[in-house]
Amino acid sequence: MKKNRVYGLIERFGLFKMIKIMRFTIFILFLSLSQTFAVNSYSQQTKLSLDMRNVRVEDVIDKIEKNSEFFFMYNKNMTNVDRRVDIQVEEKNINEVLDKIFANTNISYSIKDRQILLINNSVTGAVNEFIGQQPKSISGKVIDTSGSPLPGVAILVKGTTNGTISDTDGKFSMSNIPADATLIFSFVGMINKEMPVNGERVIDVTMKEETIGLEEVVAIGYGTQKKVSLTGSQSSVKGDDLAANPSANVSNSIAGRMAGVIANNRSGQPGSDDSQILIRGFNSFGGGTSPLIVVDGIPDRDMNRINPEDIESVTVLKDASAAIYGVRSANGVILITTKRGKSGKPTIRYNGAVGFQQLTRLDTRVGAWEYMTYMNELNINQGNTAPYQQSEIDKYKAGNDPDYTSTNWMSELFRMNAPQTNHSISVNGGGEQVKYYLSGQYLNQESNFSNSDQRFKEYNIRSNIDVKITKNLNVNFDLAGRKEDRLNPAFSVADIMQETVLM
Repeated sequence: MKKNRVYGLIERFGLFKMIKIMRFTIFILFLSLSQTFAVNSYSQQTKLSLDMRNVRVEDVIDKIEKNSEFFFMYNKNMTNVDRRVDIQVEEKNINEVLDKIFANTNISYSIKDRQILLINNSVTGAVNEFIGQQPKSISGKVIDTSGSPLPGVAILVKGTTNGTISDTDGKFSMSNIPADATLIFSFVGMINKEMPVNGERVIDVTMKEETIGLEEVVAIGYGTQKKVSLTGSQSSVKGDDLAANPSANVSNSIAGRMAGVIANNRSGQPGSDDSQILIRGFNSFGGGTSPLIVVDGIPDRDMNRINPEDIESVTVLKDASAAIYGVRSANGVILITTKRGKSGKPTIRYNGAVGFQQLTRLDTRVGAWEYMTYMNELNINQGNTAPYQQSEIDKYKAGNDPDYTSTNWMSELFRMNAPQTNHSISVNGGGEQVKYYLSGQYLNQESNFSNSDQRFKEYNIRSNIDVKITKNLNVNFDLAGRKEDRLNPAFSVADIMQETVLM
């Protein structure tokens, strides 16, 4: 039979291998699909009548070929022709017959004159996917929000060094771009934009102006103002940025985050708030250097005892904009705004952190035998008698005698890392009339002294409630509480250091 001859040729030349099947399918598709919707006189004029029950698809195909001039082409490995069907038609064209035979299957067909190609859609889909993944050329145009072309935009294929630049008309073109690649568009003053290719050949992009931060509202004295219209000398940082760097006090968190602000904590003692903050440098001799701290409009507050998770923003006023606070603002003003409730369903937020407080430097001291050797040399050079016998020095150096051992007192007294834990939880929400923000914090900071019970524990609670009484009357009720648990040695760190030197 005709189909058996075709089938035998396919099997003889080994075209069942996947890559050759794909090549065969692609060739036939390009040859036949262009004529799929064309008018075909024979297929439209020929009428078929069939009455077959519980027969194989292959038997139906044989019957059609015997009673007409149609010739079927298919591959048995991709088309299940052993499937049994019932077909009853009277004077129907070939399209209607094939629709009934292959209904609810993944087999479609293409008719060109008297030739009928049976196509397995799953294999064709894989072929199309394979074709779609091949590198291709892409072109497009980059414009701004006003529709003007953007020249000099850098276009880069994400994860590679393959890129180009848009021309004076904002147009660009790139070759060898994978269909699943992502293009990154970047331009000075514009927000970077990523565009997936998704098999497209033409990609037009609209880039938006970079306005990050300009619409932020910052505190200035007893009011607020948008950063874009602010002309005074000030620095600001968001509370979320502070919370991202867990610290036992706020002054350590703002260090290095605001221009012109110097924060220095000179003590590693747990819970130490002995921080020096300089905004305008050092003052005259005898004058103070501490800035004025204002928390939610209330001056003379302690910023180090505020939970960083409760801070909405920190603003530092460094020029005449701080004059509203009078002479107390001579060293600058630090304005701290805490978080407030927002309309909507209750939002619960938890943040936990475990870290270590590390010593900047731990002195390395000589051993006993080295100390004795140097002291002997010093006394001999000064014309005195050596205070230590060489036999004693040799015993310390050997380290075999338990009565002659050397102790590193710095390592015995201090440890390089002291653990600290910080847990915060907050809830905020409310409606149009009442908004609330509630939070709690637990902080535990241990000491860098080895085998010491020295520690600092802190418990913080805060409640900020906003009530809208009338259209023009709002009442804010803020409540904050703190409990500290300190355990310190009876003598100072300086005494310990002096004692260590003398031992």
